[in-house]
Amino acid sequence: MYETYFKRSIDFIAALLGLLLLSPLLIIVTIGLFFVNKGNPFFFQIRPGLNEKLFKIIKFKTITDAKDVKGNLLPD
Repeated sequence: MYETYFKRSIDFIAALLGLLLLSPLLIIVTIGLFFVNKGNPFFFQIRPGLNEKLFKIIKFKTITDAKDVKGNLLPD
């Protein structure tokens, strides 16, 4: 009975509470990465999931796109 009725509600409330508590930090990180990466703080990628169903993952972009004169990526 716990798993069918209460677990989903508890998980949802815990996730919502965590998101509310961490949202100021996430906003600060997003603004910082916006300036460091010149306008694109997120990294998008399509990955295979369960039963090879594709889904889009969104992550913070922590590497830069800076290149040298030869077109090689520079280290961070």
